[in-house]
Amino acid sequence: MNLYYLRDIRLSPRFVGELALWSFLEHHWAPDKTDTKLGESLKCFLEVVFDSSDYDDVKERREFNKAIKNIGKDLGKEYNEKTLRNILAHGKHFKLSEKWTEDNWSNFYMVHEKLFSLVVRGIEIEIAHKK
Repeated sequence: MNLYYLRDIRLSPRFVGELALWSFLEHHWAPDKTDTKLGESLKCFLEVVFDSSDYDDVKERREFNKAIKNIGKDLGKEYNEKTLRNILAHGKHFKLSEKWTEDNWSNFYMVHEKLFSLVVRGIEIEIAHKK
């Protein structure tokens, strides 16, 4: 695993980093590496990062999923993570986000930071289990 990729994500412009982070998540946690599906990868990722027997983890997982959906709502309708990623990939977010408020931007950045920290946590968990 190339951790320089995560460093580059952190150093890239925010939207490029967001898109790269979703792409990393999709491929790294894909149950089928030959036919990746973002929804399946996100599910596997969240199962690694959050302990389903821990109430606080379950609550945090739900809140994170809700935050992702709220970003989509801020863009005009309820989007799932795949659509949100595609909006970033095709540059539609520039037009859609022109009408965003400071709260909308704060929510977007909060989700990005949370996703980044969860990806790092997921990698740490994988490393600890491989010892």
